[in-house]
Amino acid sequence: MIRASIADLSMTGYLFYNDATGIDRSGEFPNIERWVQRVASLPRWQPPEALLPSVPRT
Repeated sequence: MIRASIADLSMTGYLFYNDATGIDRSGEFPNIERWVQRVASLPRWQPPEALLPSVPRT
């Protein structure tokens, strides 16, 4: 069974918000994109947005 490490969990809060950064992760950082996809495929995984929805800025 593949498990997430503390490092994996700590980085997801930053790296799962691709749209907010405007960075083309798949084009510029393909290794990070593959890591994000591996983490997202873990059993019972939920992205940060599902757990802590963002508040619209006014």
